Amino acid sequence: PGDLVLCSGTVGRHTSFRDRLAAASAAGYSAVSLWGRDYQAARDEGFGDADLVALLDDHGLAVAELDPAWWWTPGADTFSLPPELDPIDVFRFGESELFGIAETLGARSVNAAEVLGGAWGIDDAAAGFAGLCDRAAERGLLVHLEWLAWSRIPDLATALEVVTLAD
Repeated sequence: PGDLVLCSGTVGRHTSFRDRLAAASAAGYSAVSLWGRDYQAARDEGFGDADLVALLDDHGLAVAELDPAWWWTPGADTFSLPPELDPIDVFRFGESELFGIAETLGARSVNAAEVLGGAWGIDDAAAGFAGLCDRAAERGLLVHLEWLAWSRIPDLATALEVVTLAD
């Protein structure tokens, strides 16, 4: 509970993996959150998985969570977006990729957010969230539910209802 996590969303997107970790460590954070795109950028810089784990260890940091799990809401499994229409790489990483990154880097959790909208209700969202949580638990991962004011889960009360119904 006393650990500080540097949220990837607060760091410039093109900040290198090494610089991201150095800043977190220097500021006293014990963990970082990462997006799938942060991992891929580090791989594109030439780092292998063992290198990334060693860099985390060298900086005394862990990966708290990976962002974003977007595929869990009703109908999301049929969504596809060409890379050229996804300039910030939100939809580039699906469940198997993000769970694989979590396993590789030893992340404790994934962050779920509703970003696609749709005509579904709270019960449908709870069923989708419960499924995501079950699949994540099979890999030893927790799941956070982030509410976004512009989404179909726009506030804490709605997020709490989804989580409660999902058990």
